[in-house]
Amino acid sequence: MEALPNLFVVGAAKSGTTALYQYFKQHPDIFVPESVKELNYMAYSEGLPNYTGPGDQKHLIEKSVTNLADYTGCFHARKGQKIGADVSPSYLYYPQASRKIAELCPQAKIVIILRNPIECVFSMYSMMRREGREPCGSFRQAFQRSEERLAAGWEWAWDYQKGFLFSAKVNRYLEVFPRSQLFIRRYEDLNGSPDVFYTELTNFIGVEPMIGKPGKQRFNEAPRRRDRLAKYQVGRSILRMAKVFGKVLPQDVRDKLRKEILEKPAYVLGEEDRRLLVEHFSADIEKLGGLLQWDLSDWVKIEGKGKG
Repeated sequence: MEALPNLFVVGAAKSGTTALYQYFKQHPDIFVPESVKELNYMAYSEGLPNYTGPGDQKHLIEKSVTNLADYTGCFHARKGQKIGADVSPSYLYYPQASRKIAELCPQAKIVIILRNPIECVFSMYSMMRREGREPCGSFRQAFQRSEERLAAGWEWAWDYQKGFLFSAKVNRYLEVFPRSQLFIRRYEDLNGSPDVFYTELTNFIGVEPMIGKPGKQRFNEAPRRRDRLAKYQVGRSILRMAKVFGKVLPQDVRDKLRKEILEKPAYVLGEEDRRLLVEHFSADIEKLGGLLQWDLSDWVKIEGKGKG
């Protein structure tokens, strides 16, 4: 039995870390704690900050472990699995996390999945809207209030301006771990070719891949118009009326209307906001590409689906 994990998935947020956690849960040679998905200990080993943003304290208290005894206790159920994994995206965002992992688990392997920050930040905004935490009705307004929110003591996830500047965050891990212990990939690899991605990942950590899994499983998908309507009494009435009316329509017509109306994203990044984000993130994207020797020119294209 190992008291501490030997694998850390440290981010980025909104880049498929939940999919990795679910894959690890199914793998016979990998242990992840069942009770708490994101332990966050390496970020909060000195205690939880007194964050003041909407829902911050509830969100962190439910998800975080702040003392070493409780942290190691999360891995007591590990029985013979070769790998013990901690999947906590917060570790990419707090400078102390990389140093704490290196101090306690110097031989650990580190997984970092990076997604276009333009997509990440809008996905974070969409999630906050879905959870009823985001008070701003427009993305631009929320984006412009990032510094104000951080100054008021809101947690890092509200920092739509700086939270997804990845180059310095990734470099912290490059500085304290050898490249042989780092598995850094693009979100496009996971999303577009999951079988190849998981084969490479399991080879990296030294276990056999699971045959036939995971396919293109989706987790934490962006809210749809249906989800947004269902939050309100008037919206639920509209959905009920649509269901009744839909019974008199042919199946193919119902399917088309559902796809074109109800299943569309609830929040869409407009062209002008996309231009704003391209301008904001382009310099850091270029720096990240140089750091990792990646061509990230496709990340700064103006055209895009703009979904959360």
